[in-house]
Amino acid sequence: MKDKILKFKKIHTVISIVIFTLLISYCIFSLPNLHLSAISLSRFGISEGTSSIWNIGLFGIGLMLYASVWKNIYSYFEDEIINKRLTILFIVSSIMLLLTAVIDMKHSIHNITAILYFIGYTLGMFLFGYKLLITDFRMGMTSIVASICSIIFPLIGLFIFPGLAIPEIVHTGFIFLWDITLTFDIEYKNLLKKIGL
Repeated sequence: MKDKILKFKKIHTVISIVIFTLLISYCIFSLPNLHLSAISLSRFGISEGTSSIWNIGLFGIGLMLYASVWKNIYSYFEDEIINKRLTILFIVSSIMLLLTAVIDMKHSIHNITAILYFIGYTLGMFLFGYKLLITDFRMGMTSIVASICSIIFPLIGLFIFPGLAIPEIVHTGFIFLWDITLTFDIEYKNLLKKIGL
């Protein structure tokens, strides 16, 4: 049974990444006049030809991210207080992402929910890693580094590109990278050992 759950976790993570990649690719090819370097990804949510698929896709990714982080919390922590606090933080962050998908960028609250998702999810990753340091140092440090990188690199992108799309993709990339390392933790730890970490 445990092997089936582990297999499901791995398939779930891969499917989430594939859906996000296909979603971005579809929107880019459907709207060739929009350049990622100059727009926000939310622009796909109000553009004719991509609005429906983008908003539905973003909503689905939000649900999948929550399911993924929920399984990781209960896989790595036995302390019910830690589980509860992390779960609440990620629930709120996931709700913010879902609201970002439901409320398009024509409304100012869209930006508020997007920022709260960005801050909440990143903080959740950091706290997840911090609490994990005692029992699993490698995975704890990986989570902390991933959370810091998911802030620093998008911020650098803000100074390079006039739009938000590329920083948003970079942030999402680090979330998926974090999820991959937690899902394929045995393989990841073996890789770290081979390179002396």
